[in-house]
Order: sequence, then structure tokens, then C-alpha cells
Amino acid sequence: MHEGKCSAQSECQSGLLLTQKCPQASGSIHPLNHSVNSLQDASVFVPILNLPAPVEGNKNYECFFGAFKSKGHWSSKGVKCRLPEQRPTVSAPNDYVVVPLSVRSSLSRINIVQHNFTFFDCNYYKM
Repeated sequence: MHEGKCSAQSECQSGLLLTQKCPQASGSIHPLNHSVNSLQDASVFVPILNLPAPVEGNKNYECFFGAFKSKGHWSSKGVKCRLPEQRPTVSAPNDYVVVPLSVRSSLSRINIVQHNFTFFDCNYYKM
């Protein structure tokens, strides 16, 4: 992995290869969904095998819930994504919306892994 994407070593301009194996999803995210209205500080764990630790001080992993970005916190087992402050809108007649949850390096716009994530709206049933 180099510059946030899987590359052959010959393609690496700087010659710095972060890992010999490409990162890959290693199971289901947890939790699979969350309330769009919740004000609590929550996160989603995205399990990823072979994901190298960030090497540069201000470079890290980022999480995208659709168009909404949040910080990702690396561990040897994957990335913990904070739910974004801004959240997608759930429109009637639906009580939920499914968005792509992707993890990227802050060095690249290329998704390392992507899952579906559901935001639900419990207020839909309050009348």
C-alpha cells in the first residue's frame, strides 16, 4: 500500500512501501446502523486486515458517511469512525436512509474499504 492505495512497488514514486499486503475488509462493521437524531458521541468500528499505521504526524484515516466526513482512529484491527456531526436527511415515506461508509487515507480519495451504513429516524413514528 502506498499513498492510500494498493500499488505495485514499481509504481511508488517515493519508493516508500507501507505494507506488502493490500488492506481488505475482515468482517461486518459494528454497529450496522444508528439514529440520525441521536446527539450522543458514537462511533462505528470498521474491521480491516493489513491496514498500516499512519506514518506521518498529520496524516490519518478518514471516514465518509456518504458525503459527510469524520475522523478515523487506526488500530491494528481496523478503523473506528466517529459519526459525523452532520448527518443525511431521512425523507418520508422512509424511516431510514442507507449511505456508503468508506474509509480512506487522508493522502488519497480512493476508498480502502466500503460498507453500507443505515441511519434511521425514530421520530418518523412519533405523531
